[in-house]
Amino acid sequence: MASARAHIRIARSADDVWKVAGDPDSITGWMPGIESSSTDASGLRTVGLPGGRTITEQVHTKDDALRRLQYGIIDSPLPVTYHRATLDVIGDGDGAFVVYAVDVEPADLKPMFDQVAAGTVQGLAAHLA
Repeated sequence: MASARAHIRIARSADDVWKVAGDPDSITGWMPGIESSSTDASGLRTVGLPGGRTITEQVHTKDDALRRLQYGIIDSPLPVTYHRATLDVIGDGDGAFVVYAVDVEPADLKPMFDQVAAGTVQGLAAHLA
């Protein structure tokens, strides 16, 4: 298994950042490569990618008090056998510290998920700028 992680400080309150980051379907506005997202009542999220491809994910945790969102891929055009992503929004004075971490298998997908993690935090920061 491999892990990827990226972080960024955003000059907005943690509550403001969480209002966006804590909405599983807001990713269409800030996560690179995501064209659509819809999550049902059970936490099953369908993410649309370019070319009509989709990824199905399960939202495992949405904790408003902790400001944590965790989800995992359950079906994808990628050869993923395990995936768990965690997005944390942590209060940092008058701003927020955002950490996005991914555990993925097979380990040779790590370089791609390093890019995903970096693009995710950068996209969120740009969206909230």
